[in-house]
Amino acid sequence: MTDTSLSDYAIVLWLAATAVAALTAHLGLGWLARARRQASFVEAAGAQLVSAAVLGTGACASAILAVLADGLHFAIGFGAVAAIVIWMGAIIGSIVLVAGLTYSSRWWMVLLAALGFAALGAGLQVAWVWAAGFRPGVLWNWPLVATGASIIVIGGLIGLSASGMQGSRRQYDAQRLVRRGASLLLGLSLMAGQQITLSAADLGSQKGSVYRNQVPGVLIGVGCGVLVPLTFLMLSVDLSLRNHRRQRSLSQFKPEKRRKRRHRIRTL
Repeated sequence: MTDTSLSDYAIVLWLAATAVAALTAHLGLGWLARARRQASFVEAAGAQLVSAAVLGTGACASAILAVLADGLHFAIGFGAVAAIVIWMGAIIGSIVLVAGLTYSSRWWMVLLAALGFAALGAGLQVAWVWAAGFRPGVLWNWPLVATGASIIVIGGLIGLSASGMQGSRRQYDAQRLVRRGASLLLGLSLMAGQQITLSAADLGSQKGSVYRNQVPGVLIGVGCGVLVPLTFLMLSVDLSLRNHRRQRSLSQFKPEKRRKRRHRIRTL
């Protein structure tokens, strides 16, 4: 593969990682908002699981695509057992975050969730670099890793705070625009934080990948860059249809107007 084709391949992967990060934040916050509105425990739990699965899977996919987009001149792969453990850990961590935000939107919970999301995003980037088994070995620049995590914290604070806005039905359109902007900011902060964290690994000094024959990078790249975005798009359409049906049912409900009593003045 020539340098030109390698750079084009890296640009495509980077754009795919950006799209996955944006969809992850949009869907994660969207299903979280739906979980908050549910009166039934079962329906709320189902929405929480979808939100957690989206956040965990999306953060993993964007981290993997970031590694593949680094422009390495050798084939890489990932350990099969390590990949499963990391993905399951991301889902479990996301469940904890979503459950906390569902039942409380106070400032301290938003702060804890932003810190947890930063630890999840930066930690997954470190974990997937470790799962690739680079040789001779990665020496991390930990202050740079902390910088990447702080970027995610800032985006998480703003995004999660805006996503918890509540208001009347007349303010629905304004809230939707604010939430979409918050989702975009959260997704971009996730992508930027993971890129800064990845730069702390200095993968250009590596010579090979131990696990290149277990789960090939090309195979997992197709899954993260094609299958994950398509699945997220279907979930986005489903979420939009559910919100549209809810908004239509609310608009059809109109409280009855109270009739004014007419008091007759009795004359003698």
